[in-house]
Amino acid sequence: MKNRFIIIYSVFASLIFVFSICFFGYNLYSEYSFNQNRAEKKYKYLVTTVDRAFSNQEQTSEQALISIKKMIGDGADFSYIEIREDNNSILLYPTGTKKKETESKLTKPFQSLIKINDTYYKIAANIYLIKPSSVYYYARTSFLIVLIITVITIIMIVYIGMTESKSEFENEEEKNDQLSEENKYADSDEDYLKDDENATIDLNDEQSISDKNDDMQTEATSETAIETTKEIDCLEQKQEVDESLTKTEDVPQLSSEKTQQQSEEYQQLDESQQKAELPYAEVEPLEIKENNSPSGLFDPETGIGWELYLMTRLDNEIDRAIASEIDLSIFVIKISGENHSTEKFKNVCNYLSIQFQFKDLIFEYKDDCIVCIKLSTDIEEALIFADKIYEDISDMIEKDRCNIGISSRSIRIVSGERILLEATQALEHSLREKDSPVIAFKVDSEKYRKFLEQN
Repeated sequence: MKNRFIIIYSVFASLIFVFSICFFGYNLYSEYSFNQNRAEKKYKYLVTTVDRAFSNQEQTSEQALISIKKMIGDGADFSYIEIREDNNSILLYPTGTKKKETESKLTKPFQSLIKINDTYYKIAANIYLIKPSSVYYYARTSFLIVLIITVITIIMIVYIGMTESKSEFENEEEKNDQLSEENKYADSDEDYLKDDENATIDLNDEQSISDKNDDMQTEATSETAIETTKEIDCLEQKQEVDESLTKTEDVPQLSSEKTQQQSEEYQQLDESQQKAELPYAEVEPLEIKENNSPSGLFDPETGIGWELYLMTRLDNEIDRAIASEIDLSIFVIKISGENHSTEKFKNVCNYLSIQFQFKDLIFEYKDDCIVCIKLSTDIEEALIFADKIYEDISDMIEKDRCNIGISSRSIRIVSGERILLEATQALEHSLREKDSPVIAFKVDSEKYRKFLEQN
């Protein structure tokens, strides 16, 4: 963002510098060309003034010179004036100068000899084509412009340098903080590992102690168990001798019952395994459907908005138009025999994006239609604009294949569905009438106002 601002400002400053130079040169050139003809008129007026002043016999020579000086004024237009009477200088401006000293490319010399009352008067003058005061004025203005831009540039350079130094200092502080935190975490991990090692050593000690205690207890219990088992063995031997005679008869029956139970359990396990097996052969693979849902705001094929976003954007624009009390028009353009994938349809979309200026107000509609929204446009302006669009599109494709339906808000408080329905009905009407390819849905605003007043 900062680099972008610097580029924009540098371009702006360079344009201002170029403007100041052009301002200075253009004004001097225009004054130079203007004073080419004006200098001759100024000199002729000086000659006529001298003729009138000295031809009037009622005036003395001093009074004649006073009238000539009044005509000259402050002398800003003249760099040199000399009037001679019979080779005697009677008027010199500025005093103490010569004519050659005042001649330059910025002045135009004049000289003439006139006869008044049997006396000859020689009038010589140098008239400015570019006044020194004009050069000073235009140079001062250009210098002030350049000075202001230079001061602003210096301030910007200082400010950017300070911000960059601050940002670098902050980045270094952040890096140092991160390194210190990492070192803290590393130290804490080492302490934690040391604590774990100490804890494992303690646990091992406790386990060894507990193992020793268990060994002692088992030795004690084993000694007592040996004494009791000797007594139990004597009793059991007597009982076994008595019971051996009775159990010999029941042994074959018990063995047969056990074999039957085991065979039944094996059968149940086989059935459960068979049930658990999945019928892989019967399962058919499903086709994966392609996801054709719109991604992004614009269709990459046509370059305009998806039809899915049409109604939400249309409702939002109508709400803004109602709040701002402006009109809104909608165009439904049908290109017969084309669809979104054809080159002609794409060319029409590119053309409409240029004409409507806002690409996010142009949407796909159905298979062969385009919907365009135009703000601050009433129904009459929309009709004129639609005629132009129709002629241009007809040149791009074959004739009698383009139809346009129009509708506008016309001070109404309507929904997006309503105004789109009106435009589509106008489009259907234009399809039925071949002589009218552009039809607008016009609303009687007076009836609508009366309806609002009554309700």
